[in-house]
Amino acid sequence: MSGKPSHPPRGDAQRAGLDSRRYAVTLASAVLDQGVFLDDAMSARAEQRSKLAPRDRAFAHAVLLALFRGLGRIDAEIDARLSKPLPENATRVRNILRIAAAEMVFLETPAYAAVDAAVRMAKRSDPRFSGLVNAISRRLGEAAADIRTKPTVTAAWFEKALVSDWGAETAARIQEAHQQQPPIDLSLRAEETAAALAQELDAEALPTGGLRLRSSGAVTALPGFEEGAWWVQDAAAALPAKILVETTAPRAKVLDLCAAPGGKTLQLAAGGAEVTALDVSDKRLARLRENLKRTGLRADIRSEDALSWAPSTLFDAVLLDAPCSASGTVRRHPELPWIKSLAGLRDLVTLQDNLLDAAWRMLRPGGVLVYCTCSLFKAEGEDRAAAFLDRTDDARTRRIAADRFGVPEAICDGGWLRLTPALWTDRGGMDGFFVARFEKQASTA
Repeated sequence: MSGKPSHPPRGDAQRAGLDSRRYAVTLASAVLDQGVFLDDAMSARAEQRSKLAPRDRAFAHAVLLALFRGLGRIDAEIDARLSKPLPENATRVRNILRIAAAEMVFLETPAYAAVDAAVRMAKRSDPRFSGLVNAISRRLGEAAADIRTKPTVTAAWFEKALVSDWGAETAARIQEAHQQQPPIDLSLRAEETAAALAQELDAEALPTGGLRLRSSGAVTALPGFEEGAWWVQDAAAALPAKILVETTAPRAKVLDLCAAPGGKTLQLAAGGAEVTALDVSDKRLARLRENLKRTGLRADIRSEDALSWAPSTLFDAVLLDAPCSASGTVRRHPELPWIKSLAGLRDLVTLQDNLLDAAWRMLRPGGVLVYCTCSLFKAEGEDRAAAFLDRTDDARTRRIAADRFGVPEAICDGGWLRLTPALWTDRGGMDGFFVARFEKQASTA
């Protein structure tokens, strides 16, 4: 796969109604002004979304993803054309301009269509700025081709953090990967069906054992969905459970901590484990229950706080996918750098340490713990693994061999797995992940 962004056909952008653009502006305001993730903003406005035609919903989603991926460039270009800054209470006006710019620059909507829609929205929202919106959006349209070729600009804190951990060259490759529309990956209930499903779904078989779709669309309409033959899960996110399953015996008692939304629980159950899936949020576990029902797989679901829960017996293996910054998922959530910061990282690191210690207490001697985060930051990955080893006398690293997963270059010096979006760029990339595997030494007393 080329990994190039997937946008609606140019004609769809021209035909997109004003309601779809108003919907996009409303969502942009929720995300950028209130710091809400796009998925959550859409869920909160499900009624408004339901009134749009499928084509208009797809257009709104595409223009928003384009906006968040190109926000640094777009804001710089808007500001360069303003004679004075917009008032602080004119955030909707700025978001109207942002949507118009994203359309013209990245979706290549003809200027007349985007400008007309922007002016009509401005007249309805705040007529005082309709003339300014007309002038600025026209100028942006005239420069759209030039703006499209300018370098990517991301949030300053995010760029600094990436460079600090990985150096300027690797950080640049990661940022380039973040500009691409990610493909859809599937994990399979039975990996022996991979060849047949790959042909039926027009998908690429991956060295991780899953499939990568060659086109996008409504996954619920694809063959095998209703039968539970597969579920959507990024190739990187699929590796922690595979790494754990390969080190456990059939019917092993496995605990999936922080289990929701449940892709890893499904993998563990499909691998033959007796799984206990625990998460503090019963609401988030609802999706796991639905997927277990669809796939016919089984797990013992517990809505409990992992820090205080005490199992009646110790587990053979524990998988801890700890809460984190989610910085490895920017390909799928390009708004993240613009609505988050490093302000809460210290609290997350403390939680990760506490969860690691709690998971260790639930593991029997000789058992295996796999710790992972969907983070690009070493503070949530390599540093946490090293700190855990320093304070845990009976913990030993069990090295991960990743050649068979097609990512041999992803092994850290400590025998851990470090995945970044800069890997697999020729086939569509992958999310950022850190994975460490530890074995609990038996007591010598």
